[in-house]
Amino acid sequence: MKILAEHILYRANEIGSPVTNLQIQKIMYFTLGFMIEDNRDIAKNLFEQGEMQAWLYGPVVPSVYSQYKVYKNRPIEDEGKLAKELNNQKVNHIIDVLIEVDPFKLVEISHKHEFWKKHEHEIRNCNMRPTYRFSDIEEAFNGA
Repeated sequence: MKILAEHILYRANEIGSPVTNLQIQKIMYFTLGFMIEDNRDIAKNLFEQGEMQAWLYGPVVPSVYSQYKVYKNRPIEDEGKLAKELNNQKVNHIIDVLIEVDPFKLVEISHKHEFWKKHEHEIRNCNMRPTYRFSDIEEAFNGA
């Protein structure tokens, strides 16, 4: 997932719209979801490179969160890195559009997905962080 995070930061710098840790988390989730239709194998490979959990504000990759948590709610000061396997018009367009969406709107949308709804009580009341499977993301974006 680090490859995806670094590519998102690269795109954010390319278009002049720095992102926060909250944004990068949601952009990773939605990018993976939208990639499934045309780039399922790449999306699955990226997903398998790190764990994704359901947190209070939606999907989070803990390793990426930890890497950038020092920035708190400020823009991440990292140029990122171009990922050749992600550097195509469709994926870049998905990322560029998501960068401009209010991150709390993405949180709201992610909370409507079945996996988060199914675990909402545990997340809100028991401080649990259930782990996503790739199939959970496929289900959320089926037909997206």
